[in-house]
Amino acid sequence: MPGRPEGHGTELAGIVTGSDGPDGLHGVAPGASILPIRVAGWQPDAEGGYAIYSRTDQIVAGLEAAVDPNGDGDTLDAARIALVGVGEPYAAFADGPLARAVAGAQALDVLVIAPAGNDGRAGPTFGSIAGPGGAPDALTVAATDGRLAAPTVRVHVAAGLRVLFDGTLPLGGAPTQTVTAPIFPVTRAAEAQGIAGLFGNDGKSTVAGQAALLPRGALSDQTVDEAASAGALAVLVEGALPAGAFSLDVPSGIPVVGLQESLSSAIRELRAEGIPVTIAIGAVSSAENGGGGTIAAFSSQGLAFDGGLKPELLAPGVAFPTSEPGRGTSGEVRYGTVSGTSVAAATTAGAAAVVAEGRPRASAAELRGLLVGSARATGSATSRGLGALELDGAVEQELTAEPATVSFGTATRSGRTIDRTLTLHNVSTRDLNVVLAAGRTVDGVDVTVRRKRLRIRAGASATVVLRADTANLAPGSRLAIGVLELHVSKSRSVRVPWVVSAPDPSVDLLSHVSLKTTGGRVSDATPAVLSMVVGGIVPGAEPQIRPVDILDVQLWRNGKLLGELAQSRELLPGRYTFGLTGRGPNGGRLRRGDYTVRVVARPGDGTRRQVETVDYRLR
Repeated sequence: MPGRPEGHGTELAGIVTGSDGPDGLHGVAPGASILPIRVAGWQPDAEGGYAIYSRTDQIVAGLEAAVDPNGDGDTLDAARIALVGVGEPYAAFADGPLARAVAGAQALDVLVIAPAGNDGRAGPTFGSIAGPGGAPDALTVAATDGRLAAPTVRVHVAAGLRVLFDGTLPLGGAPTQTVTAPIFPVTRAAEAQGIAGLFGNDGKSTVAGQAALLPRGALSDQTVDEAASAGALAVLVEGALPAGAFSLDVPSGIPVVGLQESLSSAIRELRAEGIPVTIAIGAVSSAENGGGGTIAAFSSQGLAFDGGLKPELLAPGVAFPTSEPGRGTSGEVRYGTVSGTSVAAATTAGAAAVVAEGRPRASAAELRGLLVGSARATGSATSRGLGALELDGAVEQELTAEPATVSFGTATRSGRTIDRTLTLHNVSTRDLNVVLAAGRTVDGVDVTVRRKRLRIRAGASATVVLRADTANLAPGSRLAIGVLELHVSKSRSVRVPWVVSAPDPSVDLLSHVSLKTTGGRVSDATPAVLSMVVGGIVPGAEPQIRPVDILDVQLWRNGKLLGELAQSRELLPGRYTFGLTGRGPNGGRLRRGDYTVRVVARPGDGTRRQVETVDYRLR
């Protein structure tokens, strides 16, 4: 789109392999090579404008290009590491097309690194991970906020005498003075037009002298530049904004503030009713960063929808300095700061490149094991057993575990024991003596190992069986997470995080199933409408999203299955409808009479399937 470059790829590339920046700024692996593969960008959207996004087939094609860059069917030229810089919110499906593509890439020795997503601490315990981060074979990375202090600003929002908000918020940008201005909500359609969308048909700016409230997901260097050029005094955005998590290149004097979604919605509703809303943004101050060294507030958390442990790793992802596309007004190279879990994923990709250089024979699974196994314990309850990336430790580590994290699956029956096999690889040139620290109890789950002492020769492997006893899992517990320690003689210990999930079995994954006709006779023009609510959301201290992996709509008659009328995959909770036209599974017209429509919902987390039926009469 003219005047709106796609800067995200440049920013991530700078984090991975940038060099020669100001004051010695460089990427994590400045000696690495980047193979740019475009999987997202400006594309037409459903509202008739343009938006930056990707489709599943585009990401799959990108992974195929990473595995076989020249398309000759020979994967000897494959990239060692594939960094996926985008994510599909609330899409932690473990057996969808993207997950299968990731599995195929790892089978061909390409390590796929994906961001956890930016849907925040308020997201559910089961489900805020973005796709393809839910893929079992992806190395999924959450963002840490390691800053000791962060810029804040006092914000007061009012509609007349009614105060909508008064408090301190994180600040992005670098304002030089306080601002008091009316708020002007920018629609998504207007934002998609670029700077032209900020001007009316009469050529006058719609945001001049006001604070421009951008729609969620629209914040970028370009949108701030455009709002400033159109005369806006401040830029607001729906959703939390990490303090200082914005480009160093924003126009001087323009504060950038993230508002809570409920506050943004209230502002838009009031403005739609013609009620003016004003914001006052005070002077900048600095506050101690209470989240320093822990998972960032915006970073998505697990589990994956199959109960797998996600994310597996924490890495820096707030206010990270990097390169920006294009040049400044004087021709200088542009630099800025960025935040997000894609930044954390890029940091990890750079670390993986350094480790791969030091261990050129390491497989994709071994690279993943080195990064996860050497991670530093954070001691934070919010990180739920995850470790923080430690590059020195990954380079020095001599033992890897496959899988790097152990998902025992779902504890669905009282007293159930679950076994998993762990393969240990000695990637060093010496024999290793290994002691497995097992027998620990976490949240009522006992994890034991059959072989506690091993001697693994140089370059060799050994397997051990882990057993999780869930008999004492506390009632109401939704998960248990722990860490198995592998103590290696005269070397670094290896961490193997594990998880047992326990989704609420009482959740109705299929409800309100009904069949209504739209005419006197069921036909292509007047179908019967099959409606239902699929999946569920479990409230509580640890809320869960319960999606459905596969939904089958079957046609039965006289107790005999005639076939499937429809099948849908990867359904998030919501209401779904299907049109029944009087045709059978093979497309031919059905005879008159009585039929039964059977709807089968199959979750992917190991809990039971659910079935509902409705009568279907053709006249």
